[in-house]
Amino acid sequence: MFGLAGPTTMLLRAAVLASCLVGATAGYCKASSPQNACGVCGTEGECGNWGGGYDCLADKDPSCGSPAPSPSGGGQEFNIKPLANEGMCLDLPGGDPKDGNKLWIWQCNGENSQKWRFDPGTWQIRFAGDTSKCIDVPGSNFAQNGNQLWVWDCNGQKGQYWGYDGTSKTIYASNSLAAEQNVNSTQKANGSKLQSPLASACMDLYGGNANNGGAVTVWGCSNDDNNQKWDIVPAGGGPGPSPSPPPSPSGGPCRLYSGTKGDREGYLLKGAVDHGYRSTELAQFMAQCAHECDSFNTMTEYASGREYEGRTDLGNTHPGDGVRYKGRGFIQITGRANYRTFGGYIGQDLEGNPTLAERPDIAAQVALQYWDRRVKPYISDWSNTYRVTPYINGGHNGEADRESKFAQYQKVCGSATQDIVV
Repeated sequence: MFGLAGPTTMLLRAAVLASCLVGATAGYCKASSPQNACGVCGTEGECGNWGGGYDCLADKDPSCGSPAPSPSGGGQEFNIKPLANEGMCLDLPGGDPKDGNKLWIWQCNGENSQKWRFDPGTWQIRFAGDTSKCIDVPGSNFAQNGNQLWVWDCNGQKGQYWGYDGTSKTIYASNSLAAEQNVNSTQKANGSKLQSPLASACMDLYGGNANNGGAVTVWGCSNDDNNQKWDIVPAGGGPGPSPSPPPSPSGGPCRLYSGTKGDREGYLLKGAVDHGYRSTELAQFMAQCAHECDSFNTMTEYASGREYEGRTDLGNTHPGDGVRYKGRGFIQITGRANYRTFGGYIGQDLEGNPTLAERPDIAAQVALQYWDRRVKPYISDWSNTYRVTPYINGGHNGEADRESKFAQYQKVCGSATQDIVV
């Protein structure tokens, strides 16, 4: 469908956990190439003899295989969708192309933040909203499983070269294995072994999290891993669901988490500090929310929500309300009535669009409103976690974890007189 050639039949050395790059059409290799097929490059010198260009990268690491589903020099734009959930798209939070802003997936919405261009001339995947920015492996560190991809100025570094295998639906970091590996099933005309570049790292949906905010990273290639399978389709336009939120605020004191979890923590922390929370209250607020969203691992309750069906005390008066209005956000608001009430407080139609409560920026607003209205009027001693918990949970579920998280945040959130800068 995209004009990609299928993978060449090759037997790789068993000791190498990697995948051969494919994708170039026969025309990309010169007639003097023994195979005239994608995935077949020679040594560095032979790349020069064959003319370079599509055959070899500018840094002389052989790497056959175009990253493009089709040449997009005319400006064609694409969405990149995980097979694990094709309602999601690779997304640049808020469409902000600042260097270092990390990539995640978000519900496909037709926004520019989800549109990408493939450059077969430079082997780069460029952000359509600012084509001077490329998808980049931070530090070109392919060995670090879970290294979250970001956008950076297109600069020709190794971490910006990609290949796409339309058969396995895998996006490869082309330079993740610079050393050439022998291909045992194919020989050159003179009888010596052909060599082909291999990729050891692939674009990966971290932890298989196919929900809003799931981090997109590099991970060791595994052809059977559904977390590494992607569809590349022509970009759709709006209207659609709400756009993704802007990038999370930068770090500072009062932080326990990093990566995607740290990004979510940053939204909540900034909202709390801007709202005036400090010291012990800030530590208690962060601890309770961290427990509710499983240490910032999720913005949606793991259970289906069926247990809330028919709960009129939660306002669930219509069939399907239990699932539709299950727990979401940092404070895990639950039930139609709460979605309606807290949506009204923050000026968002959460009753009509309940998944908005998963967005970190909106979830932070909800948590603050909940704290101010449902918790704060009844608490005078913020160090008493046992006293605070029932106003969050209705009981003492997870009390030990809440106490532990409060102790950790109390250590890093400073004294009563310290301002937290985020």
